[in-house]
Amino acid sequence: PVTTDIANKAPETMNDLLALCHVPRWVIVPHIGVQSVGEHTFRVAVIYLELCLRLGRKVEATDLIWVLVHDGPEAWTGDIPGPFKTADSDKGVAPWWHDYRCRVPGTIQALVKLADMIEGATYLKRHGIGAHAAYVTTRCYEHVTGKAREISPLVGWEPDAMAQLVQGLMTDIVEDIGRIEASQ
Repeated sequence: PVTTDIANKAPETMNDLLALCHVPRWVIVPHIGVQSVGEHTFRVAVIYLELCLRLGRKVEATDLIWVLVHDGPEAWTGDIPGPFKTADSDKGVAPWWHDYRCRVPGTIQALVKLADMIEGATYLKRHGIGAHAAYVTTRCYEHVTGKAREISPLVGWEPDAMAQLVQGLMTDIVEDIGRIEASQ
């Protein structure tokens, strides 16, 4: 079972994860500001919580541990674009992460991956600059919709309903739904 035993691998695990605050994302996509993998991870956690709320799923502490460590190897590799990663490409870089990932249930991995993809797509939608960023954003949105449809059976949703739920969530993020109304 997945437990909090990842903490037993400290301090190397802790220091790998703390280093993520200094690892930049989107190094080949023009965008406003700098986003670190650490900032991305926080945003993925918030999005994961909202996604689970909208899906009617209970969130366990072990889910959030996976959210916090899902990009752990990037402390060593940097933010490698998804198309260049393989399933086991991180095994030699961060064995602690690979061992832990093998024990995380597939549904949790899939939902965290979806939240990760939502974060990337919405971040670029809001902060991307120029034609290349627009192209990457469009591709990200397409991949998010495809992933939502793909994993819908894992969470007991119909593919179209899941895609619609995720599209609504992304719209709420990009348009700052709630923040504007609260400030008026």
